[in-house]
Amino acid sequence: MIFIALILCFSTFIFAGGTLVVNWTGNTDSNWENGANWNGGLPDSGTGINIDPTNYT
Repeated sequence: MIFIALILCFSTFIFAGGTLVVNWTGNTDSNWENGANWNGGLPDSGTGINIDPTNYT
């Protein structure tokens, strides 16, 4: 199971062009500038972001 998770993380890194990608969770509040709302820390200008539309209406 850990092997599959590592493969998925590595493939995300490759398909994002080698840039770090963080995911918006919004678990703390709706503030985009709150690093706790991102599962990889607060993104900067060189960071890719992922917002999963299935979690929001």
